[in-house]
Amino acid sequence: MTYVLVRIYSGVGDRSVDDLLHVVGQELAPQVIKAGCKRYSTIKFADGRVGSSSFYEDRAAADRGSQIASKWVSETGALQGYKLAQTIKGEVVYAFQGDHSAQAKEGEIRLYQTSASREDVEAAMREEGQPILQSVTGLVRYTSFKLDDQQGYAVITAHANREASTLLSQKARDARQHSGSRLQRVLPQDPEILQGTIVQSYT
Repeated sequence: MTYVLVRIYSGVGDRSVDDLLHVVGQELAPQVIKAGCKRYSTIKFADGRVGSSSFYEDRAAADRGSQIASKWVSETGALQGYKLAQTIKGEVVYAFQGDHSAQAKEGEIRLYQTSASREDVEAAMREEGQPILQSVTGLVRYTSFKLDDQQGYAVITAHANREASTLLSQKARDARQHSGSRLQRVLPQDPEILQGTIVQSYT
């Protein structure tokens, strides 16, 4: 089962953010990919933080990747001045591949608090969510996963531009506000939203 791991760092280092993420991509990404990471992306978040998203073959591969990343950070000191501010992780519930030809430039993470079952969330996404995803031009990838360390789910999306991201957010909000919809039942509350620019993706 595909496992998603997002790490977000806050702080200020000796090198520029672009230089830092370039080093991460060139040195760390190849190592975690060998450990079973299927896609590794570096991200500049809108609130000034930096981070990465990684999609692993399974939880065991994610654990190996985490160990490699921790060792790399410790040995290189590349993230000096930064501290790990937030970790978001869990097993994928539903995934949708959008426009294969588009380059992923904008990313968004939505965090939902809900006690809905995995089965109910997956059913709601397939029945009501997928038609919405198919209607949004510029959507590259959509992944929903159950959070490991809290009661809820996360959605991570990649878009060709900010307009596509905004459109999907609006359509998702409208669908959840529709009385009696399955999406409203499984995701009743508005999510916490984290936006960012995808600097580079590695596979």
